[in-house]
Amino acid sequence: MDFAALKARLKLPDGAENYWHRHINRLADGTETEGGWVQNTASVAEAVFVSKNAIIGGNARIDGHVRIEDHAIVAGNAVVTDQVCIAMKAVVTGEAVVSGNSKITQNAVVDGSARISRGTVLGYAHISGNARLEGDVAVGGHAQVRGHSHLVGKGVIAGTAIVEGDARFEGNVRVDAGVWDSGVHTGERTRH
Repeated sequence: MDFAALKARLKLPDGAENYWHRHINRLADGTETEGGWVQNTASVAEAVFVSKNAIIGGNARIDGHVRIEDHAIVAGNAVVTDQVCIAMKAVVTGEAVVSGNSKITQNAVVDGSARISRGTVLGYAHISGNARLEGDVAVGGHAQVRGHSHLVGKGVIAGTAIVEGDARFEGNVRVDAGVWDSGVHTGERTRH
């Protein structure tokens, strides 16, 4: 993507090219390739891989061995660290923190002050507010996790499920529908 395409995609004003640069990917074999666009206010570590069509903007901070692939966007004050992969058309923004071996992909959005450690978010799922995902949690479909909710363990939240408020899921839980806004839910549970 050239700067004209970036400018159109983000609706940037004239003169914005002075505030952006291309990330240089340093590959394992010692070669370098031109990566995606990084706003000068963002911080991207040398070991990070940013694909040619990806965008890092705002005050985002990317550290560790992170991969920002495809058309993914990381912006706002988001922090992405460790071995995270943000791919396809996923967006991480706001004050969100994504760490561990997490994967955010497809059309998923992580924003607000959400915290994800070792989770997978895919499809059109949206993680927001002060939500917390810890462990091997997977959120997909059109599911929403928001508020002060907390998912821990090997749970799957999918379909049209909404987890909000102070709801807490622990262990091997699967939820495909309904609104869950309070309580601690453990063990296997499915709602269609």
